[in-house]
Amino acid sequence: GAAFYVIEAGDALVSITGTPHSTLTAGDYFGEIALLDEGPRMATITAGTRLDCWCLTASDFRALVEANGVIGWKLLQRMAMILRDEREFRQADR
Repeated sequence: GAAFYVIEAGDALVSITGTPHSTLTAGDYFGEIALLDEGPRMATITAGTRLDCWCLTASDFRALVEANGVIGWKLLQRMAMILRDEREFRQADR
């Protein structure tokens, strides 16, 4: 992943291994996990409508998180939620 995105307007579909998972709308964001662990993207984001986004490069994202503990804490909370959701998603798929 090369960037972090915040949706200003529009909606986007999140799919994991080709399976629809959720929808993102204004105020939602994506791309943070690949930037934090420097690994591959975990999901595919596809615009469902015209999508206007704010974008931070990896270096700008890192500087922002390192300088702002509140943002880091919010990201940790979001990752915990993603982990729980993914676990439930996999269990429901069985």
